[in-house]
Amino acid sequence: MPLTVRVYGDERPGRSKDPTPASRGLGSPEANARENSLTFDAPRILLGRGEGCEVRLPDPSVSARHLTVRQRGTEYVLVDEGSTNGTRVGKTTLSAHAPYTLRSPEVVRVGKLWVELVVGPEPPTRGAPQRAKEVAIGLAIQSLARSGEDGRPRVRVEEGASAGSEAVVTDGQPLVVGRARDADLFIDDNEASRRHVEIRQRGDVLVVRDLGSKAGTSIGERVVGATDTVWRAGELLTVAGTALSYTFEAAEALVELERQPDQKVPSRELFDEPEPEPIEEASSEEERDDDANADTSGAPLDAAMNEADPAQDEEPDEPSPQPAALASRRGRSTVWSVTDFAVVLLAVGVFSLSAVGYWVLLR
Repeated sequence: MPLTVRVYGDERPGRSKDPTPASRGLGSPEANARENSLTFDAPRILLGRGEGCEVRLPDPSVSARHLTVRQRGTEYVLVDEGSTNGTRVGKTTLSAHAPYTLRSPEVVRVGKLWVELVVGPEPPTRGAPQRAKEVAIGLAIQSLARSGEDGRPRVRVEEGASAGSEAVVTDGQPLVVGRARDADLFIDDNEASRRHVEIRQRGDVLVVRDLGSKAGTSIGERVVGATDTVWRAGELLTVAGTALSYTFEAAEALVELERQPDQKVPSRELFDEPEPEPIEEASSEEERDDDANADTSGAPLDAAMNEADPAQDEEPDEPSPQPAALASRRGRSTVWSVTDFAVVLLAVGVFSLSAVGYWVLLR
């Protein structure tokens, strides 16, 4: 069963708060994931920052070889390849080189980036290596956009009457260069056709196609025809009597990222913990005053009472009587029974006899 990898970037799905317009290469994580999606039907899929990975993740927190997804029978397992910042599934941090069974769909954090792994019947991506490069470039453009930079390809007129004019190439949309005023990049060149050449982005390079011009188009010694011709940064594109060049900041950043060492990220930044609930404040000033008085006066008062009655610290000789026992004692002291009367009469009789005997002795 094929496996689809959807790359969300550095924002967890469903938590986007970025108001940056899509014209700068940004969108919601869900929209980005639809564009940055690759489907494989292979026994092993490597995710990482390196160029040789099936899924390239251009972020310094991602190791060159970070995570492998492997088929094992009818299931997939995840294996962290000893990455610097680890791989997390929910609250579980994967142990290095220990397989973890994938439960599709699964949201996984690779370094600081979020990806979703889905097992399903979706057909494998055609031209996956080239598509993986396009996804990596798209992620680099989004990363630069968040820092306020435009990483998209920028075509500039170097020689000719329109020298200094520029235009940006947007992924998926052709840039038309020509003498027509409504061309995406207007060039003031009488030898140029109204719609002379079309430029598109393909991964980390541009491709050029001549639109049937009379004066022709060339890249160095190569003649550009009606089919796509690769145009690399640093080369001059000649359109009639006008020379063009381009810069591609995202492609340059991607190369630099692949050469950089891993960036160690503090663990607290890698755990996605829920925000703490706000503590409720006292409903009124009186409640806060009462709490303050209780805190400041309660302890001294208890201490003073304990000092005034040191007997409280001593063990009592007898256990204190229970309420029921106290009640029975009170009952016997207030209510006279027959036995009580008999005892009293006997005592009076003994006393009387003693008095009579004493009187007889005195005689």
